[in-house]
Amino acid sequence: MEKPKYRDSLFRHYFLDDKRRLLSLLNALTNSDCDDPDEIELNTLDGLFFSAVKNDISCVFRNQLIVLIEHQSTLNENMPLRMLFYFVELLKRGVDNSRQFYDEDAIEFLEPKFFVIYNGLRKAPERREMRLSDSFNKSTDIELKVKFLNVNAGNNRELIGRSESLKNYCTFVDRVEYNRRQKMSLLDAIRDAVNYCIKGNVMAEYLRTNIKEVMEMYWFEYDAAAEREAIREGAHKAGLKAGLKAGRKEGLKKGLKEGTITMIKEFFKAGTPIEFIKKATGQTEEQILAIVNDKA
Repeated sequence: MEKPKYRDSLFRHYFLDDKRRLLSLLNALTNSDCDDPDEIELNTLDGLFFSAVKNDISCVFRNQLIVLIEHQSTLNENMPLRMLFYFVELLKRGVDNSRQFYDEDAIEFLEPKFFVIYNGLRKAPERREMRLSDSFNKSTDIELKVKFLNVNAGNNRELIGRSESLKNYCTFVDRVEYNRRQKMSLLDAIRDAVNYCIKGNVMAEYLRTNIKEVMEMYWFEYDAAAEREAIREGAHKAGLKAGLKAGRKEGLKKGLKEGTITMIKEFFKAGTPIEFIKKATGQTEEQILAIVNDKA
């Protein structure tokens, strides 16, 4: 079964690309009625611990709350612990200097809110409270609570109804998953969902503007195996340390190239207009025709 990584990538890109969409989501999650996107100050972490580890979305909202939102397409009972790590890093950034820790007065911080938005394939409750204390034998001396919200079809309808942007995101993902149940390939499922949503004026502006980025989400998922194989080959030929670095670079290059070729052929076979293929893949008309005619 393919891991639905496109959901995570789409979630982050869609809500961080435009503060108005994020505002809609924040209003729904915190029961607010804010109408000014400038009330959001993004502080999403870019590379916590190691460069590859990042949190999804965090921000200061209305100078009242620190809100952390994580998207999950796979169930993970360690989300409270991960939220703790992210939150501590944000707190450290909010302290002017280390001397404040030794001041007589307590350092004051904004109230935190923690949310997990889930829409994976495994069955999960509509909503639940995840507790950090569960990782410490239910200790009463430590706690952090995370609101787990399942946004798969039929769940949390009131919440989704309060946010147009969340509703749009869910509609797109639901369409992809419907297509997958009809035995479509992931590429065909995403491509149909793009056309379906644009025709229905669902996140249409975003999809028209970011069609290439949306399709790239498929590329990286589709070619993960090819990249891993190239990494192993590079490590074997050039030595482990140098090979890992060279292998990752070569694997990514190889994966993107093969993914692009497959996508172009699938698009062309389905009668997709050349202009759409050009925008989705970044290739010229001559390159597209050469690939279709196996001359690339």
